[in-house]
Amino acid sequence: MRDVSVPTTAADAPRERLVADFRPRPSREKSSHIRTLFQFHPPNPLKIKRELTNCQWRCYVQHRSRLFGISSLQEECDVLKMTDKATSRYAINSVLRANAILRVLAAESSGLRIGELAKRLDLDRTTVFRLIATLEECAFVERIADTKAYKLGVGIFEVGSAYIRSTDLHSVARPVMIDLAQRVKESVHWAILSGDKAVCIDKIDSPRGLGSTSKIGRAVPLNSGSVGKVLLAFQPEDIRERLLESMDLPRLTAQTITTAGTMRGEIAAIRRTGYSLSLGEGESDMACVAAPIFDHNRKIVAGLSIGGIIQRFSDPEGAAFLIPEVKKAAALISEKLGCPDIPAFEDAA
Repeated sequence: MRDVSVPTTAADAPRERLVADFRPRPSREKSSHIRTLFQFHPPNPLKIKRELTNCQWRCYVQHRSRLFGISSLQEECDVLKMTDKATSRYAINSVLRANAILRVLAAESSGLRIGELAKRLDLDRTTVFRLIATLEECAFVERIADTKAYKLGVGIFEVGSAYIRSTDLHSVARPVMIDLAQRVKESVHWAILSGDKAVCIDKIDSPRGLGSTSKIGRAVPLNSGSVGKVLLAFQPEDIRERLLESMDLPRLTAQTITTAGTMRGEIAAIRRTGYSLSLGEGESDMACVAAPIFDHNRKIVAGLSIGGIIQRFSDPEGAAFLIPEVKKAAALISEKLGCPDIPAFEDAA
């Protein structure tokens, strides 16, 4: 039997050996061998992924999930991309790692300790401690009182707010959104496409005190609601197909679209009518309707959405009122952005 010992440090492990260690072996050896191997997790698994079969990679992720608490293949890939040294010869690795820390904290409102961050990102505690200390100095993270956990700091809000203020779309869209929210008595927000997620940039709460649960800065899958589907539907065909082939379509509720084929049918209807209606696709008791916003080049730059409790949106009379309202508001914003020719869509049925 060949030697299956693993180097005591990841840096001493050549790629060829790591790839060889994932070749099929007798089932009685396989489980214990992989458990041993993952105690010495390599620092750049993306390099290994390129030389593994899909089956081997999924086995790799499955066992890493048990040891390091990462819940999905997509989350694994996202985290590894943020910490991979090979993404660009101009990239500074410490900046990439700081970015990874901020993104992990953004998903954990209750905060995380240094040890938990180190485990999530597969970094040593000393490195995480020094990065956290630097981020804390910049007010990008702050320590939660009476605990050893850290959360995002006010500096992140200041930078994010500056980005919002710098966009022409924000200054153009906001007065239209305020007027729309007053007319329809529901929450209104607009979002942009970021990678394979929809990110909420600005929101006007419902005058009634009820409304959607969307939060500024929150990134959600494109199949989780109407605005994500609109952002996907009006992308150029090559980008749209690439996203459909590569992105996750997680099941969030019983109504969520989870197959690329069904999504293509939905996209065809959205492109024909100019709006997307989502009934309980992201949250079972919530609904929303969205329309595209185009720039002066007639390219989609954002999606405008009305959101609230599902009863009003599922009612034919309520939908018949809300759909034209969001389409008119999105067209008005597009016109103010200089879109020379707003696409002509079919009237809502």
